[in-house]
Amino acid sequence: MMPILLEINDTDEMEKKILAKNYSWLSLGEKDIEKKIEYNEKALSYYPDYIPPHYWLGKWYSTRGYVKFLNSDQYQADKDRARAEWCFNTGFKLKNRFKKINHNLFNEWGSHYYRWGDYFNARTQFEQEIREIQINQNYKSNNINLRYIFSAKINIINCSCKSGANPVDLYSQLQELCLENPYHPYVYVSIGMLNCKEGNYGDALDNFNKSIEIKPDNYYPYWHKARVFLRTNNQEQAQSCFKKAFDLIQTSENEINKIKLKRWGEKNNLVEKDT
Repeated sequence: MMPILLEINDTDEMEKKILAKNYSWLSLGEKDIEKKIEYNEKALSYYPDYIPPHYWLGKWYSTRGYVKFLNSDQYQADKDRARAEWCFNTGFKLKNRFKKINHNLFNEWGSHYYRWGDYFNARTQFEQEIREIQINQNYKSNNINLRYIFSAKINIINCSCKSGANPVDLYSQLQELCLENPYHPYVYVSIGMLNCKEGNYGDALDNFNKSIEIKPDNYYPYWHKARVFLRTNNQEQAQSCFKKAFDLIQTSENEINKIKLKRWGEKNNLVEKDT
């Protein structure tokens, strides 16, 4: 375990690297986004060539910027989005300079593009994430690596869905993932979303229910079930599913979806607007 340093010798490069790593790791346990940013900025002030603070800062600048965008603060949103891009690009340059393998950089970079609706570039980064993991010849022997690849494949399909790809191709890809791992809840969410897009609401509900059966504490399928019930004029069931999603999301760190869900509920008369 990395030692905690309270004081450092400013001329000792090793101590500065240790402190930088501590700050970056400390940020992972923080819930406040400003603290997360502060700790990673401190990490880079001690060790500018340390790659993880760059992609963590990219993630949190991107998230904070999108929250500002949702709150109609376009100027600050654009500033944070630009900061996020700079962080990801800098992390990428450092990765190449030091010949490091780091799939997390591409995962967060892809999530950033997806968040802001740039699905082409998001897909490119998720594809690179898979290639980055597969650089290790023994990647198949590590279940964690296989889980990362599986999640990246789902993200790629979701990007294609958002970009208007052929539904038949997407169904085929998702069915392959189901065969690969029939107990992954997010595959069924993606299939359900595709069902909704095609107007197959009964199949959509079946898939959202399957996702809930596997992972009951996930708010996302409940939110999508509420969408289906609204489209089929079942206000009572929509209200029930929305309430369940709203209750579950309170324990999530996804501030963006907290805002989106609440506003969606207000727009569809499922929750009272703040006065």
